[in-house]
Amino acid sequence: MLDLTATEEVLGKPVASDLREGKATLSVIHSIDHGTAKDRQTIQRVLDDRSFENVSRQQIRDILVRNGSVEYAMTVADRYAEQSRKALAPLEDSEFKRALLWVPDLWWRGRSNGTKKNRQNLVDRDRPVHGQLAGSY
Repeated sequence: MLDLTATEEVLGKPVASDLREGKATLSVIHSIDHGTAKDRQTIQRVLDDRSFENVSRQQIRDILVRNGSVEYAMTVADRYAEQSRKALAPLEDSEFKRALLWVPDLWWRGRSNGTKKNRQNLVDRDRPVHGQLAGSY
């Protein structure tokens, strides 16, 4: 999900590199499962071409948002993050425990309490502005 909604600076790799490498992320899989035939064809075109020459990143992003795939992937990520926090709770406080507790929040900086509005702000904040990704983390 972040591969298409975050900046290269945040990812530490080129934006949308997963799709260009033929990797289907959870949000992409969700859209393939829940989207229209045209959505599936559009996504498959990028996976097959391993490029955005025939389909734009924005088209893919729009498909993921329209199908609720970004929201779905964020909800799943939140669930796993909460499970990890609960699993760490019994451990004695330490530098290592604090580091592990920090990891789930690393990806969601800037959002508070994981609300749908805040998740949508994450997506909206990174929409292209004058041909470049906006927002920073």
